[in-house]
Amino acid sequence: MREQIILRHSQNTKVTISARQILIYKAFAPYLQKIDAYAPIHDVELIINQAYRADERKVSRAIVEPGKLSNHLSGFAIHFNIESNGITYFAHHLKRKKLNNLRWNVQNFIRSIRNDKDLRWCGDFIKDDPIRIDHPINVMNRSKWASYKT
Repeated sequence: MREQIILRHSQNTKVTISARQILIYKAFAPYLQKIDAYAPIHDVELIINQAYRADERKVSRAIVEPGKLSNHLSGFAIHFNIESNGITYFAHHLKRKKLNNLRWNVQNFIRSIRNDKDLRWCGDFIKDDPIRIDHPINVMNRSKWASYKT
């Protein structure tokens, strides 16, 4: 049996789920909790738009063409927007080349993710995906990634 869980956040957490629940693998939960812990430190809220994605599923409004080794396929990635001080930050705001123009707390949130050895802010990728954070299981342990992938 696969260790899938549906993530439900309590009312008092700073991470919010946009209009629906998300599906992740249980093994990703500690990494998501780390992301969740960074949000209130930097006074931001995350709107999680997507997590687990079934292979071969058509993705609407994709910022980057989905990869064959995506951590979404194993339930180890999220797509998000950031809310801070009444402003919602989308992919075009969060691009790597625009980071220095963002409010300090949004910059520091992204810096915390970048400095965390267990997480990747995917805005650092060659084909940047600035609204994605993952745990690089596909790089660290390809066979484990494959076992989680559907």
